[in-house]
Amino acid sequence: MISSFTPLHVRSAYSLLRGTTLPEELLDIAAQGQYGALALTDTNNLYAAPTFYQAAEARGLRPILGAELRQGEQRLLALVRSQTGYENLCQLITRLQYEEDRPLTAMAARFGEGLHLVADDAATARQVRAGGAAPESIWLALESVMQKRATDGGDFPLLATGRVLMGSKTDRDLARLMAAMRLGTVYERVSAAEVPPGAACLQPRAYYEARYADYPDALANNRAVASECGDFHFLPREAVFPGYECPRGLSALRFLQQLCDEGLRRRYGLQAPTGAKRRLERELSLIARMGFVEYFLVVWDIVQYARRRRAPVAGRGSGASSLVAYLLEITNVCPLHYELPFERFLHEEREDFPDLDIDFCWRIRDEVIDYAFRRWGNENVAMVSMHCTFQQRAAVRETLKAFGFSNEQISELGDGAPRNDPRLAQIQQLAARLVGLPHTLSVHPGGIVIGRQPIDRYVPIQPAPKGVGITQYDKRGIESIGLVKIDLLGNRNLSTVRAACALIEQRRGQHVDIERLPVDDPATVARLQAGDTIGCNQLESPAMRQLLTMVRPRHTHDVMQVMALIRPGAASIGMKEVFIRRHRGLDHPPKGHPKVDAILAESNGIMVYQDDVMRVAAAMLNTTLVEGDHFRRSVEKCRDDAKREELSRLFLTRAAANGIDLEFAKHMWVQMAKYNSYSFCRAHAASYGLLSYGGVWLKSHYPLEFWTASLNNNQSMYPLRVYIEEAKRMGIRFLLPEINGSEEDFTIEGNAIRLGLRLVQGLGETGIATILRARRGGAFTSVRDFLARTRLSIAATKALILCGAFDTLAANRPSLIMALNLCAGERPRATGPQDELFAVEPQLHGGFSRDFPPQRKYIDEWRVLGLSVRQHILALFRGQFTDRVDLDSRHLRDWVGRDVTLVGMLETRQAAYTRQNDEMMFATFSDEHGLFEVNIFPELCRRLHGSLSFYGPYLITGRVGTKYDTYSIDATAVSLARSPDAAIFRESA
Repeated sequence: MISSFTPLHVRSAYSLLRGTTLPEELLDIAAQGQYGALALTDTNNLYAAPTFYQAAEARGLRPILGAELRQGEQRLLALVRSQTGYENLCQLITRLQYEEDRPLTAMAARFGEGLHLVADDAATARQVRAGGAAPESIWLALESVMQKRATDGGDFPLLATGRVLMGSKTDRDLARLMAAMRLGTVYERVSAAEVPPGAACLQPRAYYEARYADYPDALANNRAVASECGDFHFLPREAVFPGYECPRGLSALRFLQQLCDEGLRRRYGLQAPTGAKRRLERELSLIARMGFVEYFLVVWDIVQYARRRRAPVAGRGSGASSLVAYLLEITNVCPLHYELPFERFLHEEREDFPDLDIDFCWRIRDEVIDYAFRRWGNENVAMVSMHCTFQQRAAVRETLKAFGFSNEQISELGDGAPRNDPRLAQIQQLAARLVGLPHTLSVHPGGIVIGRQPIDRYVPIQPAPKGVGITQYDKRGIESIGLVKIDLLGNRNLSTVRAACALIEQRRGQHVDIERLPVDDPATVARLQAGDTIGCNQLESPAMRQLLTMVRPRHTHDVMQVMALIRPGAASIGMKEVFIRRHRGLDHPPKGHPKVDAILAESNGIMVYQDDVMRVAAAMLNTTLVEGDHFRRSVEKCRDDAKREELSRLFLTRAAANGIDLEFAKHMWVQMAKYNSYSFCRAHAASYGLLSYGGVWLKSHYPLEFWTASLNNNQSMYPLRVYIEEAKRMGIRFLLPEINGSEEDFTIEGNAIRLGLRLVQGLGETGIATILRARRGGAFTSVRDFLARTRLSIAATKALILCGAFDTLAANRPSLIMALNLCAGERPRATGPQDELFAVEPQLHGGFSRDFPPQRKYIDEWRVLGLSVRQHILALFRGQFTDRVDLDSRHLRDWVGRDVTLVGMLETRQAAYTRQNDEMMFATFSDEHGLFEVNIFPELCRRLHGSLSFYGPYLITGRVGTKYDTYSIDATAVSLARSPDAAIFRESA
């Protein structure tokens, strides 16, 4: 029984753009105010319910769940008193999101069981009662009665709720800002009625007890309601696994066993290894005991749908540690071959629920999700939400808008506050207070949940902007209430592999099974060792290409290790350097402990994966892998020095008791403590490593098909022009767009790749669709025919002419421009600025007999396409820099240790920070012969501030350095080359 007053109507920052204070801060204030309990009642949502509940219990307060239900001017407070009440509140909130025409009071009456319903006025209370709600659950808010100076609530009992709309009185300015943002007005025009009064902040307990002293019944009712609602145990909850209807009346376990038996034969042949059978029995037994059988069947069902569509699938994350997942073709990595411990994925003592993350071809990912909704019913499936919070940039922009600044003014300010505005201090202060507060919900990239009953029995559902239903809880909230998330993610590399294999089969009649490639193919290994991996997902960043060259992978196991080593954990303690030296035979791993040496033999005595922490801990502490995983998680959760020191003492003491040398144990502890949080699990590295290896294999053996597929599924690590140049260096020939030959995307034409219409600036999806639709009636024969059948604008048609798309229809481009001008003169007056933009072509370069010169064509094509199918841009202008440069990118290895000057075009750059928090830059430049890396250290970086914003060309001066067969330039000067002919390319950055 709660013996003192409890605030029952409390709004947090999760009442989006209404509340000002995070739930944890409200709880801290409540604890200081001597409260024993606190309610959270946000507006039409339970967004923060799991977080609030756990935070309250951690502070020793009893959490009470509820919501402030609003529909227009009508408002009801709903407080959860039981499990039935929680489920009804979830359904009620869901219907408020979807059934806007149905009265709030009618919905509240229908779903009122298990809830206390508090009205602001007697009329609303009577409507709820008339709808069938139990009279004993209906209350009248004392605050409303006091505000109206009434003496009682008519025939309804009064309930003191202590309406709390913000944490403290100092939040009123922030509340006013939020009101301006919510109402689309400016800060100065927000009416006083929209800003909570100062008394609406969370006051000490004594304040309310004094305020309501004249209403003892309302105070007694507060204690009774708070006691009942505080007895509802929301968390923890049992797991909610989706149901699966098995064929032929089989039980779920029996059906799963049958599928796994079939998988054994498919994966291993008629004589499956004994180890596989033992592992399968162990996994199935644990999966059954923990209730995951139907979960595996649901994921298998979804994956089979994609495979029927001949779409590749790649299970990733720790789920790839499961043999069952491998046999069901959910994953493509044999856990026996790659020594993936099942305990990293699932064991009986695991406190959270593991989930299976599945990558699909990005082009069918939405279709796969739609299949899940159809298969299990819209009412039983929802996508998981993400709670988006204000970041610094958005906070400043939104505050400036609320103070009357236009988008143009904000852009001119560069997202900073105006220095000469008298409101500067207030704007900065309010923007800073917005940072970290929630402002909207978005959709998780692919997380879905499936319930055994309608999903809004577990969590409120609301529509996302695109219409799909999303949970009001985010990923962590979903996990806390027992729903098991399934991640159905889009992966462009899978799309590249799928498209390349389809093209190979279509053009050559050869079937490529990307899941059964030789693990040490010589051509693939050579390309990996050279770092020649542009276009290959996960392996194409500058840092990754350099690391590949340093490590010189020999097979897929090495690729896995490189993918794990690129994570920041290894570099932070110098282990990446140690690994490279040992891998190249320059150093040798010291002997430590026989069991540990065996575990880390493949990785040269270094922990590369998260699993290594689990396995090494189990060996050094002489315990099971399950306890080793607990230890790994404990290390991962250490967020302060005190806890880390306590755990280190425990580890070192137990290791010493097991006969481990203390210095060796300390060395291992350093790796565990610094590396674990920033590394991949072994199964994830295997999944992505094999997939990426497959991309390199395709690039090595089928470059034409690979590049066509890769360009159509661009990863955007680099601008598209970088991929085009890389393909050209491999001997791939490209053809300009052609109105009678180009599709939307890149296509193979003979032994060349034809550029797609989507590259033509100004066409857009509508323009492309119009051209393709009109072309079904036959090939275009002239500019006049094209305009008559497509009705495209003059500007769009001119862009097509200038990039070469009409070259097959006339002798030269000036003739086409003249034809276009004649057609433009015949048209009615232009209806838009684009039609007028290119209405006149002033020069025809000597009439119709002469074409535009090559340099003019090059520039025109670049302007329209953003790239060139001809030579690299620097080949066009190289002669202008002959006396200013020493070498090109091919010869860096010959100039190690010397100062040089090169010319290059800026392709990508990445900021980094030194230990002193000084900014530096890693930049990638290109010339005709390839890419080269430039390191720009803090002093030069400060001088260049803002200068590296153009494409180029740049003159780069610096010293050539080398490290394990990689070469880069430590820049001392970087400047734009002042070449008038190249000015257009400065604009193209």
